[in-house]
Amino acid sequence: MQNITCIYLKTLSQQSGENPRSSLLIEYNNQNYILNLWEPWHEIGDYLPPYTKINVFNVEIVEDGESVFYSAGSQSIVVIDPDILMYASSVGNISYCPRSYYINDIVGELPSPYVAVRGTIVHVALSAAIASKSKPSLILPDVLNWFELNYEQLGYKKSDVHQDVKVMTESLDDFMDNFSDFSIPESLFLSPELGIRGRIDVLDKNQIYELKTAKVTNADQVRFSDSMQVSLYSYGIGNIRNTNTSQSGSVIYVGSGDVVSKQVNPSWGILRYSIQLRNLAYRISYLGYIPPILPEEQNKKCEKCSVRILCTLICAGLYQYRTCENCNNNIICSKKALPQKRQSARP
Repeated sequence: MQNITCIYLKTLSQQSGENPRSSLLIEYNNQNYILNLWEPWHEIGDYLPPYTKINVFNVEIVEDGESVFYSAGSQSIVVIDPDILMYASSVGNISYCPRSYYINDIVGELPSPYVAVRGTIVHVALSAAIASKSKPSLILPDVLNWFELNYEQLGYKKSDVHQDVKVMTESLDDFMDNFSDFSIPESLFLSPELGIRGRIDVLDKNQIYELKTAKVTNADQVRFSDSMQVSLYSYGIGNIRNTNTSQSGSVIYVGSGDVVSKQVNPSWGILRYSIQLRNLAYRISYLGYIPPILPEEQNKKCEKCSVRILCTLICAGLYQYRTCENCNNNIICSKKALPQKRQSARP
């Protein structure tokens, strides 16, 4: 097994069935080779433009007589166009629903502007407290002044926002004792090997801390989207060219009013799935891919989605809705956008 950085030239052949495979012609070390991509990477050959850079980790070298080719499967990681750094947070967003990511990234619709501002206030209060050796609750009044324009233009008063975030920052006061004098808040993260960028909320020696304002209790498991984000940071800081990492991480949830700290154990499997989603995010943002709506068995996600109404309109415009009978938003829809055969009879 080794790691290679190569240039994709063209797709030679594709195989479907139980063991799908794409055979790519690549340029590596100024020579042409064949790279066989097995599941879950086989679809890359369907859409990748020629001369795209690819990083392949843990790839197998196969010698067949006088010829040599490379093979990447479930134990490998394939990063397409790693020079384009996608946000680590986008991996979590796309894991919930690729369509929701498409709307947020391409269309520019923010699911809940106030929730985003509120989360930023809590993050900045923690960062400023670490930098000034203070407490988040003591820093909070200044932070509220800094973001006054942001929440006032959304129709919120300073007193209301203070009441909303006060409990969260107060719960972090005692947790500050867990950070050492070497803690670095808002650490910029750039990984041209994984094609990922972001900001680590707190980096304390070999420990990664991610702050989330979601409501998670001690009885709940750490959210998988947060595990993926920590795994990306962990392997990006460490040595991606080794399947093991010395970095560990914790996710701090404060949405319930108490600090709930969950340990994350980064693994090669979580990293592999995270890169699959990163590649999908890249495909949507830079290659013009429009993800389909979720299948009917995942309809419950649509019921909780904050961009459901906008998604309905986009789906209708792209002829992507299943049928009018399946639509949760038929009240606001004219029922004229779908093809005639998929329109339901009007009442």
